[in-house]
Amino acid sequence: MLRGQCGRFSGQGKTGRSEFSEIVEVARQFGSADLIKASDDDPYLDGKINGIFYSGLLRDCDDDKSSCGSLTLRAIYELDTPPLQKVNDFNVTTKVGKLYLLEDKLVFDYFLSLEGGVRRENLHSCFEWFILGLEDLDKAFTAKHSLSRTLLDKLREKLH
Repeated sequence: MLRGQCGRFSGQGKTGRSEFSEIVEVARQFGSADLIKASDDDPYLDGKINGIFYSGLLRDCDDDKSSCGSLTLRAIYELDTPPLQKVNDFNVTTKVGKLYLLEDKLVFDYFLSLEGGVRRENLHSCFEWFILGLEDLDKAFTAKHSLSRTLLDKLREKLH
């Protein structure tokens, strides 16, 4: 299995590229989640899992934004002094996602392909893997907190 992917996407009962409501329903099994449109009309998921704010950036969208080919689950943290070696060590040892620095912020991304559709069970599994990545992050970086929705909105524009 590729790092950042959460299973094989085939079989009956698939969530297609355009079924955003299915993504929101699965996300809500783990905490709060809403589908929102950004200022550029790109849809994104805005949620909170275990007290951690996160965004789900829908990418590779059609021109009319009704269908997207990928989803990146993202949590952003503030650290006093982000240690680059510790970030690199995390990326080498963790099973899912990727971690990187953006200015004084620590960004955790988990990529999911929606191309060809995703079975609901696989999508559920993806969120479980995302949570495991967040737990690994919590163990590796104890002096952190996730950013508020307001700050996430500001950074979302920068990262998108």
